[in-house]
Amino acid sequence: IGTPTNAVDLAEVLIKIITITKNQPENDNFGIYNFSSEGQCSWYDFAKKIFEFNKIKIDLKPIPTTEFPTPAKRPKYSVLDKFKIKTTFDIQIKTWEESLIDVQLT
Repeated sequence: IGTPTNAVDLAEVLIKIITITKNQPENDNFGIYNFSSEGQCSWYDFAKKIFEFNKIKIDLKPIPTTEFPTPAKRPKYSVLDKFKIKTTFDIQIKTWEESLIDVQLT
């Protein structure tokens, strides 16, 4: 379980942080900040939503992670805590579904 994240959303947040930091050099908001879209889903949920948005009827079946081996080990739950970035920089974060719509419409 994780959160798909649109690269455009990440770029917009980085621009906002850079602008704030440049305009308020007295702030020392240095550190590590997590960012991803809001919400969570499995790869199955993500694929299903893409097909639904595009009105493609397909018999999609979820499979366990063990049936889809990858070279890298991945955590079973990789949703990030974004409290720090949201409160420090007043960031409003879209859900992954909202971002998916943005991507599909471009």
